[in-house]
Amino acid sequence: MNKPGIEREARRLQTEIYSRRERRYEFGVPGIPTLFDPRNVADHCGLSYDERPRLDTDYAGGGEAAGLWQRDWNTILVSTRFPYEVQRFTAAHEIGHYVLHPSVGSRTMHRERPVHGPHPNRPPIEREADYFAACLLMPRNAVIREFDQRFGTKRPLALTETVAYHLKLDLNAVFSAPRGSLLFAEGVARAQQFDRLRFPSLASFFCVSPTAMAIRLEELNLVTPYLPA
Repeated sequence: MNKPGIEREARRLQTEIYSRRERRYEFGVPGIPTLFDPRNVADHCGLSYDERPRLDTDYAGGGEAAGLWQRDWNTILVSTRFPYEVQRFTAAHEIGHYVLHPSVGSRTMHRERPVHGPHPNRPPIEREADYFAACLLMPRNAVIREFDQRFGTKRPLALTETVAYHLKLDLNAVFSAPRGSLLFAEGVARAQQFDRLRFPSLASFFCVSPTAMAIRLEELNLVTPYLPA
C-alpha cells in the first residue's frame, strides 16, 4: 500500500476513536498522545495487549523481538526491555500489521528491534507498518500545529547559524553532517526552547523517540538541513 493509503487507514482509526471520545472519557477528553495511545487503539480494535520482559520469535533461527502480533490469539505483545517510547512505537507498528496486513505471513509477525533512522532494506510490509505507526502516533495536523506553536509558521525550518544557535546545537557537527543525516531534524525534535520560547520538546509531547520524531518532521517537510532553493 502506498503512503497516502496507509495514512488514510491511520486517519480512519483516529476518526473512529475521536468520535467516541465523550463516551470513553466522561471526566474530560485527554490530548492526542493519550487518545491515540496504542493501548487505547488496540482496545478499540478488539485486540488484547500484553507486555513481557522478553519476547522470542517463533521461527527457526529467530531471535529476540521488540514486539509480536499474534494473529491466532488476536494479541499484541510488547517487550519491556526497550524504552517506553520504543514500546509505544512497536505496539503501533504491530497494530499497523493488524490493519494493513490481515492475511500476510504466518501466524505471528514481529518487530525485531528499534530502527534508528530510515532503513530502505527492510521488507516493504515492515516499512508500511512503521509508516502506519508514525501516522498513528504523530498525526499530520497535530504535528504541524505543535511545530508552528514552537517554531513559527514559516516552513520548512532550514538550518542556518541563527537557527542552530537558538536550538543550542553543535555548529560544527550539524554543518558537517553528511546529506541524509537526521542530526538537524533530531535537534529540532529534542528542542525545548527556541527564540526565547520554552516548551516541551516535540518528541516528549508525542511520546516518541527523537529519531522517530525527526523522521516524521522530514516526512512532513517541516525541516530541511539546506536552505530552500
